[in-house]
Amino acid sequence: MKKIFSLLLFPLLGSAHAEQWIPYSQTSQGTQYFDLQRAITMGGSAAFILDLHDMKSEANDAEGKVYRSIIYAREFNCRKEHQRILSWQRKSESMGNGAVVSENSQVSEWTDVKTLNDKRLMLAACEQR
Repeated sequence: MKKIFSLLLFPLLGSAHAEQWIPYSQTSQGTQYFDLQRAITMGGSAAFILDLHDMKSEANDAEGKVYRSIIYAREFNCRKEHQRILSWQRKSESMGNGAVVSENSQVSEWTDVKTLNDKRLMLAACEQR
């Protein structure tokens, strides 16, 4: 079910516009954003949010393909403060635009929310309930 849900999130990415992305972290590698307009909460403690990592310069994946941004579909368990990545897409241009360079829809294992950036993202997703 979760894999199906994560695949349903990606058609929403085709219409990604920079004005929908809210910055929450900046590093030497780039800026991270989330999108509250497409955040989803489901009964209990489940929250889903899109997380964009916009690179300052081009990066290469394992096959040598060039990308400028990655969009993650994340799920949070708000009560237990756990997270997992449902899927991701590497995009050829900045801010989640351009062609899909590579993608993965294999759901990761649950992990604890530990870093300040992950906590910021979780709070944004969970406050939508």
